[in-house]
Amino acid sequence: MKLNLQNLKKLIKFLEATGEFKYEIKHLNTFLDYLETLNINKIEKILREIQKFTKNFQDKAEKTLGKYTINIKEYLKTSQIKHKNKEDIILCSRNINEYYLEMFGAEIMNQINHQEFQKRPRKALILPGCMRLPKNICKGEKTHLGDVCKKCNAQCPTYKLKKQGEKEKFEVYTITHESDAFKNASQEDKKELGIIGVACTLNLINGGWKAGSLGIPAQCVILDQVGCTNHWSEKPKTTKFNIKQLNTILI
Repeated sequence: MKLNLQNLKKLIKFLEATGEFKYEIKHLNTFLDYLETLNINKIEKILREIQKFTKNFQDKAEKTLGKYTINIKEYLKTSQIKHKNKEDIILCSRNINEYYLEMFGAEIMNQINHQEFQKRPRKALILPGCMRLPKNICKGEKTHLGDVCKKCNAQCPTYKLKKQGEKEKFEVYTITHESDAFKNASQEDKKELGIIGVACTLNLINGGWKAGSLGIPAQCVILDQVGCTNHWSEKPKTTKFNIKQLNTILI
C-alpha cells in the first residue's frame, strides 16, 4: 500500500465504520489536518518514518513486553474463525502490536495524569462486569456511575474491593460495557472525580481518553487474567488484576 494521504483517509474511514476507535480517530484526524498543510514529498517522508518507527517499536516491545503476551499469537490464529460474523470480530482480531501500544500508552497516561488524579477530592475504582458474580446472583445496586456492590457474597472479587474502598475512602463501581462508563456523570462528578479504570488491554487508552474528554483524570490498571466469556474465555474464570498496582496509584 502506498504511503499517501488518500490511503490514510481510507484507513480512517475503515476505522470509523468499525465503531471501535472513536478517540483514536479524533487524534488521527488532527494529524491528517496537519499533513494536509504539507507538500507531497514531506508527507511521504513523515509516513515512512512512522512506518519505520512502528517496526522498531514492535521489535523492542517483543523483547520487553513479550513475556506478558505469550498466549496472544496462539489466540489470534483461532479468533478469526471463532468470531467470524460476530460483532466483536474487530476487537478479537487486533494485531499484537496494538496490545503493546496500549500497554505502553497506559503507562504514559498514568504518569501524565497522576498529579491531577491525586488532587481530586473523590477517587473511584471502575471495574469490568466480569469481576462480579452473574447478574442473577449479584445484588449490586444501579447508580448513575455504575453498579455499587452490596456485599452479598464474600467470595466475590468486587466484595473485597468494596471493603477496601470503605476503609481507604474510594468509591467502587462496576460497569457492564466500556460504552456505559461516565455517560451519566454529573458536572459535580466531572469536577471532583479521579478514576482508576480496570480493564482488558485493548480498552485502556480509549477509556482514559473518554474520561479525559470529560475532564476526569484517569489511571489505568491492566487485567492479569480476563474472565469475560463474551470475548476472551470459553470457560468462566475469575477476572484478576494486580492489587499492588492499584495500591501504588492510590498512595
